[in-house]
Amino acid sequence: MYINSLEIIKYQILEDLKIEFQIPKDNKNVVNIIAGVNGSGKTTLLNWILNKLTNSDYNGILTRDDNVVLGKDSSANIENIYMFINSLEKNNMYKNGINSSPRVILMPSNMTFNYQSKSSIDTSYKFENIINQSDIIGNAELFIKEFVIKEERLSSKSSPQERTKDAIDKFNSIFKESEFITKLIDLDIHNQNRPIFQTINGDKVTIDNLSSGEQQLYARVVALMILNPYNSVILIDEPEIALHPKWQIEIMKIYSNIGQNNQFIVTTHSPFIISQTPYKNLTFLVKENEKIVAKQFSEPPLDRDLNTIVKTIMGADYLPKELEELHNQYRKLFEENKLESQEAKELEAKILEYESSNSSFFQAINFDKALQG
Repeated sequence: MYINSLEIIKYQILEDLKIEFQIPKDNKNVVNIIAGVNGSGKTTLLNWILNKLTNSDYNGILTRDDNVVLGKDSSANIENIYMFINSLEKNNMYKNGINSSPRVILMPSNMTFNYQSKSSIDTSYKFENIINQSDIIGNAELFIKEFVIKEERLSSKSSPQERTKDAIDKFNSIFKESEFITKLIDLDIHNQNRPIFQTINGDKVTIDNLSSGEQQLYARVVALMILNPYNSVILIDEPEIALHPKWQIEIMKIYSNIGQNNQFIVTTHSPFIISQTPYKNLTFLVKENEKIVAKQFSEPPLDRDLNTIVKTIMGADYLPKELEELHNQYRKLFEENKLESQEAKELEAKILEYESSNSSFFQAINFDKALQG
């Protein structure tokens, strides 16, 4: 199941909005990114999609003209989505031991989680799946423990230590792109086999004592691993919260390796995520004439560097105003051929307090010098 396109006539702040999405091909996952500043309706859009696909009670907010076009191999020809969902949940399908019935999954944004120990995980099939933030850490801990124990039992090696090491290495490999500081190292046999992680300082901690960024990565990624989605629509709201920029760059690669034939629709503020996304998979929600419109690209945009994204798309100044003024003054002296003056040298010294002599600004100045001969 996937969404080809949608049209919202009126839903909260969204009005006359049309978006086309990239769809899965060759049984691979695809990631669509929805970007925009606060108040542009990103989260509202995800809620609309969830409501529309699950036949929720719209309380008169949605109009009959609101439209979502699904892939022809899913429920596009099913007039009553409620009947379609009931059929799936009653007669859900399996392929090679994996539940292959489509799902709609919503991963809400969050910065902190409450830890509650879990003794079981609900793995029953549901068409609508909203990740429960209060359960997410406990579920992740239990899944990690069961993952390691299962891999140990599947191993043919005679040494228990080698079996455990291989199982832990296999779990850590899921996050190899993220360059974690803290990694899984063992299960605590004296404390109900709780997973043990080791920090860069050598401290051993449990999952509830990880940093907020590491909890985000482990808990949210594992939440999707538990569902093991296939042929599904996965809605993720602001996956970058509390993450280091390096992790923001890699997080969608990790998500997109979970399951098969899934369509991810992800909202973000992160210029790092935006910069890593193919232009055809990008949608920007921007305000024009007091109305939110969706901007998409039929050809590569001219500027994809982070500074341009922050300035033109996210609406923020990527340079301190004082540095921008110093640049302008130095550029003016260059154009007047006064770079050898004392004033220029003092300006250069001030600029070097903010950036290196190899910054893009000084590279541009040197390039213009070369052009002048």
